[in-house]
Amino acid sequence: MRAAVRHGLGFFTDNSGMVPGLIFIALLYPIPAWFASYAAKYHNKFMLLMHGLLLIGLVVMQLMIGGAMYGTATPTFAYDFASMCLVNVNLANATTLAQCRAYFECEEYARLALAWQTYYNESLVSESAGHAVTAIEDGNVCCGLGPPERCQADTRPFPSDLPTTDATQRQFCAALKTGYYPPTPLCSTGASCPYDSPIGSCGLTGVARGSSGCARHFHAHFASTLATLASLVMIMTLLPIAFVLVTVCFLFKRKDEDVLPTDLAFGPRGRAKVYVAADIRRLERAL
Repeated sequence: MRAAVRHGLGFFTDNSGMVPGLIFIALLYPIPAWFASYAAKYHNKFMLLMHGLLLIGLVVMQLMIGGAMYGTATPTFAYDFASMCLVNVNLANATTLAQCRAYFECEEYARLALAWQTYYNESLVSESAGHAVTAIEDGNVCCGLGPPERCQADTRPFPSDLPTTDATQRQFCAALKTGYYPPTPLCSTGASCPYDSPIGSCGLTGVARGSSGCARHFHAHFASTLATLASLVMIMTLLPIAFVLVTVCFLFKRKDEDVLPTDLAFGPRGRAKVYVAADIRRLERAL
């Protein structure tokens, strides 16, 4: 299952360096903290300035990584368009089929296909490995990845930046029946299957006019997780941003001697001694 997650969306842990970037930023945060400690101890405004500049740089980098994660989670094609392309009856129209061809041939769909195939292969070994996908199929009334009975062979290899795979091309179709996919253990009708690698028992049901593939919901499954992580990464910048604002306030704060006269003493005054006549006579005798 872990391998399938790495394939999905070209997940950021594989090739974009986002996770190492976040770890690197986390290791850098103690540096501005040291500058802040030194500035507070010696009242050094230059060190305070360095603290603020370093924090701003780290916040910008963290926001960039969070934004990149959001970009990865954003689908290349709108979900409504993808849903339309995954319904088998819609592809009976030649115009719609031509419009949807770009979706089926895009790199994002190839990544989803490889992730789905990984889940499928693991589900053949362990039934529990496919529970996440069967939940998607059952919850969204879809079956398999692509549109039922609308297989389109794609002989191109998978993107080179994805982990190695034994598949020599992106999409295979059944040889004996047009539009059908290769058979599976639970879906084999005349050495073919109307669904694209169905996981679970949905492949045993017949194909209706509105039957749909799960690629759109499969993408949303990965994207929601990634969008949540992106939100956490960006929300965590609020604390260092607050530190930057406090730092700016201290930078513009004037010293006490620049604000108040130095001859003024604050605090409770001491009691004045009251001299009586006897005290004055004693002083005069002493002189």
